[in-house]
Amino acid sequence: MIIWDNGHGEDTKGKRSPDWSNGQQLFEWEFNRDIVDQIQSIMVAERYDSEILVPETKDIPIRERVERANEIHKADDSILISVHGNAAPNADSKPHGVETFHYSLGGKVLAKELQQEVVNITGWKDRGVRQAYKKIKTKEKKTITIYKIAILKYTNMLSALTENGFYTNFEQCQQMMDVDIRSSIALAHVKAVKQYLFHLTQ
Repeated sequence: MIIWDNGHGEDTKGKRSPDWSNGQQLFEWEFNRDIVDQIQSIMVAERYDSEILVPETKDIPIRERVERANEIHKADDSILISVHGNAAPNADSKPHGVETFHYSLGGKVLAKELQQEVVNITGWKDRGVRQAYKKIKTKEKKTITIYKIAILKYTNMLSALTENGFYTNFEQCQQMMDVDIRSSIALAHVKAVKQYLFHLTQ
């Protein structure tokens, strides 16, 4: 089973672009769901076992999203891809491009496929594949691990999370609103997953 996490809901605070001077604003919940809905349509048409984790538009707490994914995985061995738009701390800031996160070594392989396909199809800056955690040294010289992305840490299946553009960058936000760009991003995710599954069988 392929599980598609469509990220935040319409009530999630802060997950939106600035209210640009041209009167437009991008909400991440709408961006994520549009892309995931397109992905799911393609996957179903091509007869892949595929499921959207959050069919609702309301905000579903991360704990419930994790529980849902683990229940699906318990019944049917799964992989999970979480689809997002990115943000920088300041409005109309310079950061732009695509990055993909993973938690496990297996997830890194999937993340690399996703990153490559989204970058190739959009032409956006490649910000790389990154760990969803970091190791730091304490004052007592002990190494501890800091986890950044709960949907990757607490789910039991192989997983990756894509950040498809920065809605805090005006130029990229305009592109993220474009229907053709969104369709391209959806196709890139589908292609990456199909390639990953193909390699597993070789």
